Amino acid sequence: MKDFKFDVPLFVFTWTYISEGVFKISSLLIDEYPLLVLPSLAEEIGLNEAIVLQQIHFWLSKEKNFIDGRYWVFNSYEDWSKQFPFWSVSTIRRIFGKLEESGLVISGNYNKIGADRTKWYSIDYEKVSEISPPSVQIK
Repeated sequence: MKDFKFDVPLFVFTWTYISEGVFKISSLLIDEYPLLVLPSLAEEIGLNEAIVLQQIHFWLSKEKNFIDGRYWVFNSYEDWSKQFPFWSVSTIRRIFGKLEESGLVISGNYNKIGADRTKWYSIDYEKVSEISPPSVQIK
């Protein structure tokens, strides 16, 4: 198979050659990593919260920081804003606060330097399972 790329301002279309006269177009409009939105979860907890919760789940699935019986991901709010460039830092702070308040996200501090206030996050998958429809697979 051979891939062909066509650059159009803001968009990169990738066509994969399948066979004579048959090409498959990429399923993404532009060449960047997508964020996932689970519609049923967004209905229950809010769109912004569902986007962030799914992104936390994505990073937890990398299984890098296992502490106190669960996986954790850490970032400053400024670093989270690189993943969510369409939100201000104050909006990101508010979203994380709502997720923590609801109990869906657990925060901690496992930094090696005491003065480092970077928050660590994990998901309470039992709490998520209470609001998710049975068809949603929880790790």
